[in-house]
Amino acid sequence: MNKVLSVSSGHTFDWICEHEIYSCPASWVVEGAEWLAPRNCEGNLTIVFRIEVVHILNPLDIDVQYHIPENVRNRIAAYVTAVQHIPGILDNSGTYRFYILSESSSHRLIPSLRPDDRLNGFVYFELNDLLNGKI
Repeated sequence: MNKVLSVSSGHTFDWICEHEIYSCPASWVVEGAEWLAPRNCEGNLTIVFRIEVVHILNPLDIDVQYHIPENVRNRIAAYVTAVQHIPGILDNSGTYRFYILSESSSHRLIPSLRPDDRLNGFVYFELNDLLNGKI
């Protein structure tokens, strides 16, 4: 499978790239994908990350999630600290889906790609189409 989940990341784009984590409410219905491509504030795709694993948890309980390796818990905690001040991000109570992105497996899209301006939310692409600029 080479399905890419593209998400509108807006003001969290830099934090996603820095921490290599994307989050969304666990209640959102998202189809499975092996890759994640955040769209920046301008709506451009510049990078595609391989999704290593998805953890569903309440960010307030990260310290007691012993089934998650400590290094991943630390990454999630650092991401939560970085984005918690952004309105609309992690500001609802409950569980969230945390996409742990590969620290070593990603593709830079050069030049960056600009999908349809009307895209909002989740959009799916095929990896080969993105890598070949066919969107």
